[in-house]
Amino acid sequence: MSDGFVFIEPNAHLTPAEVDLCFNRLSNEIAEASRALVKARDRELEARTIYEKGRDRLLLSDARPRVGRSKGDITVDEREAWIRSRIGDEFWIYETTKVDRENAESYTWALKDQIRIVQSLGVTARQAFEGSGRTR
Repeated sequence: MSDGFVFIEPNAHLTPAEVDLCFNRLSNEIAEASRALVKARDRELEARTIYEKGRDRLLLSDARPRVGRSKGDITVDEREAWIRSRIGDEFWIYETTKVDRENAESYTWALKDQIRIVQSLGVTARQAFEGSGRTR
């Protein structure tokens, strides 16, 4: 997503001020990720609408193959393949936007998990500083 997310070095000893800085950066990144998620959902809905309209047109057309068990009929899976072969671009655009939306959701949740970790680091840093007589 954006460059707001900064990894903390594994052996870093953070001051409370540094923890606050990480917390603020993550908070800003969550806001950006949330906006990106809304856009991804909008794109997915638009792509789904286009795909569904095209699919419905084919399902209602006289040219569609008949699904059934009689000779000359096809299976539902074969009908779906027939539909996709005629509106393949719309289908794959829709599938791609679903993946984009899922990735945006995953990123947002990962950031929220990181916030909880940084909050815990903040408690630990404050306790360490208070125990040493330092305040920041």
